[in-house]
Order: sequence, then C-alpha cells, then structure tokens
Amino acid sequence: MDERELQLQQALAALRYIGNALRTRRMKLKKSVAEIAFVTGLSREQVTTIEQGGDTGSAADPMAIAEVLGLDYFDILKEALDYGKETVTGE
Repeated sequence: MDERELQLQQALAALRYIGNALRTRRMKLKKSVAEIAFVTGLSREQVTTIEQGGDTGSAADPMAIAEVLGLDYFDILKEALDYGKETVTGE
C-alpha cells in the first residue's frame, strides 16, 4: 500500500471512529437523530451520514453535533486519528 492509500485508509477509519463516538453519546443521552438535526441545523440525512462514518463535506458538521452532545470535538478527533493509525498500520 502506498503512502497516499495508507493516509486515505487512516482517514476513513478516523471518520468511522468519530461517527461511532457521536452516535454512542446521542443514544446515551436518549436523543433522536431528528432532535440533533433540528438543533444543529443539519438534515437528518447529514447526521446519519456522519454517524455512519461518512463525510458531509464540512468539518464543521461533526463539530456542531459534538457541541450539542456536550463533547469536546478536538479530544474525539485526536482519539480518532490515533485509532486510524493503529487500525491501518498496527502501530
């Protein structure tokens, strides 16, 4: 796997980690996707896409969800980047 492919795989793993962290917190708080969408101004589809590890094209979208859920996005991001590296390279 070349360096570019390695970085892409790490980024995809990080997105999945972020989505899972946001979904887990939302469910713990017993909030619906519709509630999060309403408060953040995102569509339900965007919230679902993020929770499934997808990209909506804006880094601000998962940040907005994290804020509403009372999470520090930058802590999640750091953990996600570490997870992505560990998952792909085993380091």
